Amino acid sequence: WVLISETGVDSYYCASRLIGHEKGLYTIGFPMQGENNGVGSSTPGIRLPGETPWRTITVGETLEPIVTTTVPFDLVKPRYEASQKYQYTKGTWSWIIGMEKSMNYEEQMRYIDFSADLGYQTLLVDALWDTQVGRDKVEALAKYGASKGVGLYLWYNSNGYWNDAPQTPRGKMDNSIVRRKEMAWMKSIGIKGIKVDFFGGDKQETMKLYEDILFDANDYGIMVIFHGTTLPRGWERMYPNYASSEAVLASENLFFTQESNNLEAFSATLHTFIRNTVGSMDFGGSALNKFYNDKNTPNKGSKRLTSDVYALATAVLFQSGVQHFALAPNNLTDAPKWAI
Repeated sequence: WVLISETGVDSYYCASRLIGHEKGLYTIGFPMQGENNGVGSSTPGIRLPGETPWRTITVGETLEPIVTTTVPFDLVKPRYEASQKYQYTKGTWSWIIGMEKSMNYEEQMRYIDFSADLGYQTLLVDALWDTQVGRDKVEALAKYGASKGVGLYLWYNSNGYWNDAPQTPRGKMDNSIVRRKEMAWMKSIGIKGIKVDFFGGDKQETMKLYEDILFDANDYGIMVIFHGTTLPRGWERMYPNYASSEAVLASENLFFTQESNNLEAFSATLHTFIRNTVGSMDFGGSALNKFYNDKNTPNKGSKRLTSDVYALATAVLFQSGVQHFALAPNNLTDAPKWAI
């Protein structure tokens, strides 16, 4: 068994990929020119003296060396000191079950209570919170959550020119001046972390954006999850406030299509040995609803085909520094007690 990857990618280089050729030949490839909406160079610029990222090959007669390898982290060093001791947590989020309509003050209050009932430490408040909850009400949520021992993560669109995704808040993460002002507000109300979504590609300037967001967030004691994102490459050790990255066909696909549910168990057999072995994977799964709707109504929405035992197993197998599980308040009464 052979696993090929890379680690140590930061603002001084782009992320790379393998390009297949005839007769089993593979070469390292740089990002495609169309990434980042066609803006920026597809090749890296590197100062001299300089160094490229590490390219790693892990080999084993069984899969054990692949799963247990620590080489992505052994070869890198922290890029800056942590501004505080960060807490790696587990929590809930309403969006995966209730989607956009769940993004309101009352439902988020209910999910804070739900996280507290489970003994969890965080709640992820996903897209559209700025318009459907409002900044004042988010401050109230943060205050109420603190009283229950539940901190908040807030969702943000990464967008500058590289995406036209309409989900808000937009235009808060692509500029350092605006970003730091937003993070100062978050710190003032006790926000624990952010989830930044919809990145433009693997070009060097995008690697710089990842690093800049992490560096600024550290100044304000904020942890960072990336979604719509590239593979993390040693970032758990390089950036002390880094929490996790999606970089996988994650749980929202289970909501959107039945085909993803049909393949859920098969896909899980791959994630543990490929994607997740090189870095934290923010999957957001382990649903206990039988159907992907906010009341678990039979035959409404996608149907989960995996068992409750499977949900618990993937909660352990899918490693992530911060986990937000696809649970819902109704699971307190309609899921087996041993599972919840």
